[in-house]
Amino acid sequence: MLENVKMLLGIADDDTSKDKLINYYIGIITTKVLKHCRLTELVPELNQFIENKVFSIMKSMDNTISEVKSIQRGDTTISYNQQKTLAEAVQLTTLEKQELNEYKSRKVKML
Repeated sequence: MLENVKMLLGIADDDTSKDKLINYYIGIITTKVLKHCRLTELVPELNQFIENKVFSIMKSMDNTISEVKSIQRGDTTISYNQQKTLAEAVQLTTLEKQELNEYKSRKVKML
């Protein structure tokens, strides 16, 4: 997963300056995914979800990039999307939870 996240971020393979941080977030998101899906081990299909989520977290930490939310030309107004706090970025969104629901392990009670 580390190599894929680095590729998405445009970090060279030999640059290890952010490896610990990326691995830290991979661990956090993996734990959240396992808990949400009620799984004990990760299924390979979820790797890409985790990689994309970690990529989003790492990009949200980059304060130099702000997306334009709106532009008004008369009297010039430019609004930027508010950056998420790190705590917000690490949380699973409603859409992400819906995507993960198909992997939820259902516990069946025997009567």
